Amino acid sequence: MNVAAIVLAAGTSSRMGRPKLLLPYEGKTLVRRAVEGAVASRAKQVIVVTGAYRDEVERELRGLPSVKLAHNAEFAEGMSGSVRAGVRAVRPETDAVLIMLADQPFVDAAILDALIELYDRTRAPIVRPRYAGVPGNPVLWDRALFGELMDQTGDQGGRALLRAHAERIVWRELPDARGQQDVDTPEAYAALVGRADSESAAEQHVHGHVHETPVADRAASGPDFCARCGHSLERGTFEGKSLLRCPSCDTFVWSDPKVAVAVVLPWEGGILLGRRTIDPGLGKWSFPSGYVDRGEVLEEAARREVFEETGLRVRLDGLVGAYSTAGDPVVLIVYAGAVEFGTPSAGPEVGELRAFDPDALPAMAFDHDDRIIRDWRAGGWSVAPSSPDATPLAASAAPITSPVPSMSVLAGPETGSQ
Repeated sequence: MNVAAIVLAAGTSSRMGRPKLLLPYEGKTLVRRAVEGAVASRAKQVIVVTGAYRDEVERELRGLPSVKLAHNAEFAEGMSGSVRAGVRAVRPETDAVLIMLADQPFVDAAILDALIELYDRTRAPIVRPRYAGVPGNPVLWDRALFGELMDQTGDQGGRALLRAHAERIVWRELPDARGQQDVDTPEAYAALVGRADSESAAEQHVHGHVHETPVADRAASGPDFCARCGHSLERGTFEGKSLLRCPSCDTFVWSDPKVAVAVVLPWEGGILLGRRTIDPGLGKWSFPSGYVDRGEVLEEAARREVFEETGLRVRLDGLVGAYSTAGDPVVLIVYAGAVEFGTPSAGPEVGELRAFDPDALPAMAFDHDDRIIRDWRAGGWSVAPSSPDATPLAASAAPITSPVPSMSVLAGPETGSQ
């Protein structure tokens, strides 16, 4: 498995008004920080594409090992030219490329390795992160899509291809919403530098590792920056409600609920559960579950999440119920399912898979998991033998475990309930 990291550093910084990649943050320029993260990752090759500020960027990267420079002379025509320059520069044996933006200060080696690990396990055509449920960058592209990447024109790094191949994307959930933050405007940079001086920022980013903020705390605090102008948010009151407000553009932030799906899945005379390798519920058991992507049909999301966590293809036989908890932004939709075919394989955020008697469940991760089983029984469903087309997980066999070490510091809340 040979993955190259392509760092796009060719832009004109038109919105910033000065070379944004040379701005300092925590003692390093943004571009140096991004490239050092790529060098420290599992990527076999690091390519930096320069453009408008070629000389300045090259000087900033002096002394970094194993960095190949590729210049995009057509940088003014948009990002697609930088993508082409980067893909042209990869070695012939490259299996996939990670296309990074150099102005995202919280994308580090740990995040890159999480995407590479998922690609290594699944060999998916596209691997993309979701930061606290929000799609973001960098994006990993398999070699099979290099031709389409090279055919792009204008100012796009892959948006059209992501839409065209939406069903082929495998998602890696990451808990820290800062991972999607970029620095495009003076306001965004001012907010970034102000955050660096705060105690909470120092506690959340230590030695290059991303630390998860508990779900309840994230729900209570909300985002830190305005999505419109990048200014830091403060508390305000609107129609008697306490909401986050941007003092710069006078915009109130309304926190919408997040939707997750889970499936109760009979297997070998029991219910198939996964032991969680992440908080909340670390070390405990729950149903295959995960977040619904924006615009995704609920049933499709449920089948996708089961496959990502168990390797099994399932059908959905009915709705068990909908669940929510006061103060928690997650609304959970639970289906009753049945295995159609597949070989069980624990996903990266599930340490192992086992079938349990519904009358003798292990320590469950969430308070309403027991209620889900009661509602599932009340709906008339029961355990049944798995499909003949599925590879059995015998009760006497060793549990199915993840083929690679889990990365609990990176894994997002692969919830079904929070």
